Amino acid sequence: SGDTLVFLASMQIMARLLLLRLTAVLAVWNPNFSKGAKQTLSASISPEALKASGIERTTNSSMSSEFGAYVSEDLRNLPTVLAAEMTAPARSFCDDPENGYKIVFKDEFDKFSYRHWSKVLGKQHVGQLRDAYGLFKNVDIENGKLRIHGRREKVVRNGFEFPNVDFTSGSISTKGKHSWTHGRVCIRSYLPGTTNHSDGLWPAYWLLPESPGCWPDHGEIDIMYLLMYVMVHGKIYNAKLCREMVNGNGRVLGSYHWNPQYPKQRCSDHDVRPISYICIHYVLTAFEQGRAFKSRHILVPNWDKDWHEYAIEWDGKSYIKYYINGVLYNVVRGSKKDGRDPDESYFAGQPMYLMLGTAIASKSTAGMAYPVSDDTLFPNHHYIDEVIVSQRG
Repeated sequence: SGDTLVFLASMQIMARLLLLRLTAVLAVWNPNFSKGAKQTLSASISPEALKASGIERTTNSSMSSEFGAYVSEDLRNLPTVLAAEMTAPARSFCDDPENGYKIVFKDEFDKFSYRHWSKVLGKQHVGQLRDAYGLFKNVDIENGKLRIHGRREKVVRNGFEFPNVDFTSGSISTKGKHSWTHGRVCIRSYLPGTTNHSDGLWPAYWLLPESPGCWPDHGEIDIMYLLMYVMVHGKIYNAKLCREMVNGNGRVLGSYHWNPQYPKQRCSDHDVRPISYICIHYVLTAFEQGRAFKSRHILVPNWDKDWHEYAIEWDGKSYIKYYINGVLYNVVRGSKKDGRDPDESYFAGQPMYLMLGTAIASKSTAGMAYPVSDDTLFPNHHYIDEVIVSQRG
């Protein structure tokens, strides 16, 4: 029956997680467990302890395929470090008529266009600015480039000081103005912060579904995201390997979120519990009844010194490919079919809008990222030179 199939699928996912957790424990207990790619596991729960920790063990490189054939293909042949001298190409990855791509959206930010973008005021999306408060003044144009300011400041209106607001930032989106179901999206930018002075800064570029519904039923594509570490059940897993672009160490993340039970079970139909995470070979995977994601990191040595182009290509039904400066570093495979395997990524094929911004993490989100420190650079400036979307046909 249908209930039996759902039960068996859930048991399969739980079995995979149990196997991966056991493998990680063995890797920590036994330094001779196997040889190959480095993996780390830390049970520390404070940012200070995390920075000082990092138990390194080795795992068999073939384990990069343990998550299942449908989550993502074997990525061992893709780079984990970008060439130190590589910067954004003169010609965008999205400008590719030779392969049938036609530009359908382009903004070079000669001026701010409210026809294309909306600015964020306050906190409209849980992950959009995190602990910062969005202000219109923090998004402007300087010398033909979009500039997003991050500031350490209070917000006061008519003598009233907003509670629990210590930082302000900015974010823009094309929600309700432009959305796409497939194609290439390219953002040429200069990220905020600088080496060793970027704790708590999360510049990010996302694609989110226009359609209403509970996250992540219709998916979320993280074109470029910065995060520090992940806390699960009071433990920080893979503290060194799975930081996503940490404290100026230049790790950039491309990922995809989905509901593994959708459409049979929508995320609003169950209690969302903490996810379990496993990281092997620069690949972070999470499975839980109502949400899952797959991501991969690449080290960008000159992230704070040059312009780079962060891009994806997706067809809305079977794959997402992630690029930096035209270099492929991650692939997520999936499908739109209802009868897919439980660990196969689900693509809803919904129109998705683009969101660009700089989030800031205070101590209240220390379980997900390093919080802002006394060394964090303020004010900081996030520059975006151009955004291009192209499609075939």
